[in-house]
Amino acid sequence: MSTISQVSWASPSVVGGVGTGLKIFPATPGASIGAQSANPGLLPLAGNNAYNGKQFTVKATGNFQLGPGGACPQFSVGLYYYTFTGTVPSNAFGPFVSASATTSFQGNDGVAYPWALRAVLAGDSASGLIQLLFGSVAIDDTITTSSGLPNGLPSNINFAAAIPVAFGIGVSWSVSEPGNIASMYELAID
Repeated sequence: MSTISQVSWASPSVVGGVGTGLKIFPATPGASIGAQSANPGLLPLAGNNAYNGKQFTVKATGNFQLGPGGACPQFSVGLYYYTFTGTVPSNAFGPFVSASATTSFQGNDGVAYPWALRAVLAGDSASGLIQLLFGSVAIDDTITTSSGLPNGLPSNINFAAAIPVAFGIGVSWSVSEPGNIASMYELAID
């Protein structure tokens, strides 16, 4: 199992603040609120054929809060993946799995709502693809499921590379509020 070890209940990775664009959780927990890290918290898939032709599961959990004054905002969370040039991330793709909560959260600022994500994936170097066998996202007790491949994914993934791909979790809010905040307590590959 691969895990971003410094992310835990006691030391979560945090994003938030103004803006409605995608925010990828950073690797280093702490004073990241309102800033998009140049080096997001990517969890690399083990290379050297460790997952070539095998199924694996990516899972993540966390919660989010809304800033005051948001009128019925929508919160979204998704699993994204990155290709590499050597050991440097080069392109983001996805989301493999994503969901949005459209429930009115207005008037509940400062209240934490849970989210969880799980994706069962498989791939091989011969096809060069990673496919989604099953994915689910739960946001505040509402579950969304999906399967298949998102559009626009590359078809040349080499599982023998040092880092074939890496995964990251991204969130967004439909209303920009300084008090928007999301925490991630787990990001792991089984």
